[in-house]
Amino acid sequence: MRVLWSFTQELLTVSDDLPTTLREEMGQTAVDLLLSVLHHRTLEESAKAVGPEAIYQSMRRFIRENACDPAFTVEFAAERNRISLRYAQTLFTRSGMSPAAFLRSERIAHAQRLLADPRQSGIPVESVAYRSGFVDVNTFIRAFKRALGVTPAVWRANIHQQR
Repeated sequence: MRVLWSFTQELLTVSDDLPTTLREEMGQTAVDLLLSVLHHRTLEESAKAVGPEAIYQSMRRFIRENACDPAFTVEFAAERNRISLRYAQTLFTRSGMSPAAFLRSERIAHAQRLLADPRQSGIPVESVAYRSGFVDVNTFIRAFKRALGVTPAVWRANIHQQR
């Protein structure tokens, strides 16, 4: 909007001195800037019209789809859904879990699937951690133990003994 305002103010001061073709071109540029501003406002309004539950479900789906990417962050998910990180935290807190805790739980669930899969029994815990989106194996082991009460290696051994 500031660009449109500045451009229009400048155009008004010099338009009498411009040739007709250039004046028409500048007028079209002003219209294009105005359309850009209106389009941006329409996107913001449509995001607000969607409602908190739809945004929350969209965030959950996006996190679930990208949880195994070690570079993926909750901040990126919020940005992608066109909301602030603070608002994302508010949406998730209503459900009893922070967005970071949800991301971590999705990563741990993926790790559990890998650890339980007999075809994956030969891969080291460190590889399971990285393939599940954890950057650091020690962080993975701590998070896994906090969530399930045992380390990933012990959990894997228990699962395979039950079969």
